[in-house]
Amino acid sequence: MPQMLGFLLYREVQDGASVEELSAALHLPRPWLEERIEAARLCLEKQVRVERVPVRGRRVSTAKANKRRSR
Repeated sequence: MPQMLGFLLYREVQDGASVEELSAALHLPRPWLEERIEAARLCLEKQVRVERVPVRGRRVSTAKANKRRSR
């Protein structure tokens, strides 16, 4: 169910619910809800795949990583 939450929130907003109403009803922070709704919107309207990747430590840009691999 957590994977579907963004899509359910998006549907509620499309049906006329405001982010403030959802935030109050679900007891969740507004910025968190807005991120989930925007991710669902991108997936559905732009057909963009969105993955949540946990950030661990410093991230290395792919350009540097590719240079290191090619040596």
